[in-house]
Parts: sequence; C-alpha cells; structure tokens
Amino acid sequence: MTRLSRVGLVLATVLLFAVAIWWGMLRPTPPPDRSRVGGLSDSVTVAMGADGGTSIQAHTPRDALTGLGYAHGLQRGWTVTLWRRTALGRLSEWFGSGTQALDRHALRLGLGHHARAAYRRLPDSTQRHLQAYVEGLNAALRSEYVQEQPPFVLLNQSPTPWEPWHPLVVERLLAWVSTEPIAPPAHAPDAVVEFHRLDRHWRRWLHLHGWDRSVIWATPATSDTPATLFQRHVLGASATPTLQEVHLRRGRGRSLRGVTVPGLPLLPTGTANGRAWGFLLGSTATLRYGPPDSTAYRDWHNRISPRGGAEELVSVHRYGTALPLRPPADTVPTPDSLWAVEWPGFSSQTDLPAWLHAGGLVPSTRAPSFRLFDLAGLRLPSDAPPQVIGTPPVVAPAGPDSGLVVGRSHWSRHQARSLTAQGAGAADMQALSTSDSSTWAGALLARFEDDLQPFAEAAPPAPQALAYLQNWDHRYDRASIGASLFEHWMQAYRDEIGQLPSSASDPPYFASHRRRQAFRQALDTLSARYGADVRRWRWERVARQRRYFPVWSADSLVAANRSSLAETRYAPLERPGRGHPSALAGGRSLVDPASTAPSPTAWSGWVSPHDTSLTARRLRFDPEGFFARALLTSDRPPARRLTAPEGGTSTVLVPVSSP
Repeated sequence: MTRLSRVGLVLATVLLFAVAIWWGMLRPTPPPDRSRVGGLSDSVTVAMGADGGTSIQAHTPRDALTGLGYAHGLQRGWTVTLWRRTALGRLSEWFGSGTQALDRHALRLGLGHHARAAYRRLPDSTQRHLQAYVEGLNAALRSEYVQEQPPFVLLNQSPTPWEPWHPLVVERLLAWVSTEPIAPPAHAPDAVVEFHRLDRHWRRWLHLHGWDRSVIWATPATSDTPATLFQRHVLGASATPTLQEVHLRRGRGRSLRGVTVPGLPLLPTGTANGRAWGFLLGSTATLRYGPPDSTAYRDWHNRISPRGGAEELVSVHRYGTALPLRPPADTVPTPDSLWAVEWPGFSSQTDLPAWLHAGGLVPSTRAPSFRLFDLAGLRLPSDAPPQVIGTPPVVAPAGPDSGLVVGRSHWSRHQARSLTAQGAGAADMQALSTSDSSTWAGALLARFEDDLQPFAEAAPPAPQALAYLQNWDHRYDRASIGASLFEHWMQAYRDEIGQLPSSASDPPYFASHRRRQAFRQALDTLSARYGADVRRWRWERVARQRRYFPVWSADSLVAANRSSLAETRYAPLERPGRGHPSALAGGRSLVDPASTAPSPTAWSGWVSPHDTSLTARRLRFDPEGFFARALLTSDRPPARRLTAPEGGTSTVLVPVSSP
C-alpha cells in the first residue's frame, strides 16, 4: 500500500467516525427512566425492546391501560398524532390550504362529531378506562423523547394533548378505511363521483387501504408443533409502523401477548388464558338511492382554519344515519330522492367495550356487542378445535385435521387450498407464512395452457415466453418469469371476458381464441414495458412494492416545501415484488388489484394458546437510522419471537402523589 493510499484510508476512517458522531448527536434524547402519571393506583413498568416489542407490568386493568397508552405515545407518537388530526379535519392548520379538501371530507364524514357523542353515551366505568389510556398517552407525548422526534422537529410542530374521547375518533377513522370504497354506479351524479374521488384521495393520504385482503388461519397440533393461530393484517402502503406488539403482565401471573392498534386500546390478535384469537378489521358502508328520512334530518357546522388562509364554514347534513351525496349548492332540506351513504359510524355508537372484553384488557360478565366493526374472526382454545367468531365472508376448511381459514376476500379460499395441499399441520409456520405457491394459478394454467401451443412456432419472443410459462412451478417468487407472464395473460383475459378467470366456471364463447388473443396482448405489454428480452420479465420488477411516508409522499399538498426530504430521507421504500394474494405469503395481484391502491404493507404473526408466545414478521425501517437505506436488505423480514424485551429501554410510571 502506498503512502498516499494509507493517508486516504486514515482520512476516510476519520470522516466515517465524524459522520457517526454527528449522526448520533442528532438522535433524540432517550425515554425517561421515570414519569409521573395521574390516575395510577401503583407503579407501572413499560419496557421497550430493540426488536420493537413492548412489555407492560401493571397490577390493575386501569393501570395496564395507562401503560398501553404510554407505550403507544412513546413508540407511535407521530402515527397517532397524524391519525387524530386527519380524523378531526385539522390537517390544514399544520399544512395549509393544500389539505383543506381532506379536512372537508373528514368533517363531512363526521368522525369527530359522532365520536364525541359516542363517548357521552358510554358508562362511567368505560369512560374512566379511556381516561386512564389517555393519561398514559399524554404523558408520553409530553416527553422530550417524543417532542424531539424528527417529524415534529422538521414540521416545527408539537403534539397536542388528547381528550378522553379522541381514541374513539381513531376508532372511527380505522373503521372507515376498513370499508370497501364505494364505487359510483354507471350514470351516477357528479356528487357521487366526487365523493368517491375524494374518499380515495383521503385514504391514500394516510396510505391505509386494502384491509379486505387480511386473513386468519388455524393449524392443528402435530407431534412437533402446537396448535397455532396465524393472522396477516394487510394495512396499505405506509412505510411507518402501524401496529404495536405488547406483552401485558398483571398480578398473580396473568399474561397477555398480542398486537395492538395505536391510538386506542384494541387488540385484534393475541393470546391469554389458554386461548388465542384473531379479528378481521372491517366495517360495511353502502350506497343507496331512494327517499330520505325527512323526519330525522339534522345538520351542524364546522370551521376549517387553514394555515395562512381564510376560514371556511363546512355544513354537514344527515338524514337519519345516512350521509346525503348532493351538490354543495343544493340547500333544499328534503328532496324527493337522493343518493346517500349508510354506515354504522354515522351514529353515536362505539365498539370500545367489545374490544376491551375481546382483548382481555377489562373483564366483563358478558361479551358486549360489536356495532361499528363487523364481527368476524377466529378463536383457538388450547383444548378444542378452532371456533369461528361472528360471520366472516369466507370460512374454508384447510386439510382433514380441523385446520380453518377465515377472510374477507375470495383469495382466502385459495389460501385454504394451499394449506390443504401443503399439509397444514405438517409444515412449520415459518415455511407456511413465506410460501409463494399458488394453487389458483396452478389450476388455471393446467386448464388453459394447451390453448397456447400455436405460439411455439410463432416469432420471438413468443416461443421463449411459452417455454418459461410451461416450466413455471406456480410460485410467485422474485425470480419468476412465469408469474409475470401468467398475471399479464390473465389480466388481458379478464379485460376480454369481463370477469375474473376461473377454472370452475364454464368457458365463455370462443374461449380458446380469446385466451390466445389475451396472451398476445400480454406479450406486447411486457415487451413495451420491460423490453423484448424475456429474461428481464421477472416478477420482482413487474410487481414492485412501494411504501410511502405519510405527509412527505404528498409533499405537493403541504404549504412548506419538503421536496428535498421527500426525495431523500423520506423517499418511498422500493421493494422487489414477490407473492400473490392466492399464496399463503400474500402479495400483489395484477389480475385483481386492490380497490384503492397496491397494499404491500402487512403485519404477519402467529400465536399459540399453549405457551402464550407471539412471533411477528414485519418490515421495520427507521428513516433516521445510520445508513438506514444502505443497510436495508431486499429479503423478507425475519420472523421474530417476541419475548422479554432485551437491549432496549425501560420507564417506570409512578402515581403523581408518589415521592
């Protein structure tokens, strides 16, 4: 090595250390060792592990809720702040007139109005539980650790205190985004079309959509593995963490593990007291046309105060529990007939008591009813077969040994067939949860591929493409070229016949001819997009996954110029495409895309009622991390069994009266 090379190496090393020190100095202060919180009956310990899991040690249900609120505020402070502000229609106070239309839509939905009314109707005991949760949340939001987190600093804003009814606003926001977007029918008036357009825009602002692709399955016990409950929550396209895993320990050895939704005490997946459960988060909204209920007409008014702009008065109308869709200039209170949206959230009801009971957070003598969310899920006792909860749209057996799958999408049935084909109890959950094999694609290809024989003698690239398709193993893995060909072929065929292709239905008129035409169209499309070299048509390129950072992904709506951050630190995360909704690993479909936008963000995990274990697989990316993008691999995130937090931090919450 020359002297010049040695000098260069030393300078590079010094520069690297200087950058590391500079980066470390930018990190916020650590969480406090001790924090005083009102309403506690005893001290509560909140420990946060390096793997993202949280452990809460409390003695009473109310103290446990305070600890949960503190954990949510500390680890998801930016997320819950953005969710609440979006639901209350107060985005433009921070971001200016560009988000005024989003505020107008939230106020028209009445999420805050109905949440406040729902809170007033709760019994005193449930109101106190919400107050306990909010006490912990506010204590975390007041900490320097949260106040100095980069999103707040970069936007020059601070999180404001929560009121006890605010978790019900978040509940309504999540219930609404879990509905299927209301597509306007043919010849619908402009007001209906505009509502649909703005609603899609509102959902994509938060990147919360595609929840109907979530699924739950239970696998029976074998000689090697215990009975296990698996759940995949499809959450949209947000790059910021959405759910939070917790281990809640109370007195006398009681233990609960599960995944929670920040902003409210909701555990859609968990295990405690010898049982495991999973709930599909979904709600139902419908569009109808007919005479309004003029006897139940009511309206109210809200103000939007955009940053740097003029105030706007928003009038909100209701006919009973229906939201009328009519032009803003239409002031006639009782038209003969109208288009209207009906949804349980347009009334003063909440599912909070049901969630507190279902998650084991607050014991009750009877199970409260679900009214806002559709009751659908799966329960797995430690000593009995799985039990269906409510009325899931899809309930399908998986194998001969009491395996079961529930879901909202028709793709859940194909996942059940994949479980059956692979032997639901024979393979371990690690292998099942990453399987990209599709029985749906295998069945269709076996039926349709003979129609493509003429392409064996056609001009390139048809023969090469046909060879890849004929040798495809029906797996949607990253390197698969057959997957790209098959999806584009079925997409073109669906456009031709007007329905999703099926191996069970009778073929349409001239089916073989249409399938050949569709294959030719698929070849043309792939060649135009990716070049004539078939080797470049890999599934990882064709179905690339993109995750966004809310606010920075909509930089054009924000008054202050954040484009440099939106293109660097908070640029979208690009991930190679893999998987399919018909496969056990889930994924993206070109044939049947999600209604709002591609939804690659998902939380996958499994629990066992036998040992109260929780294993989670989720993409965790800290945009503030040192060389975060350079160190992010394109592999699937590893599955982590969340045990006692290690290598993290711990905060003791003490009553205000403590010395």
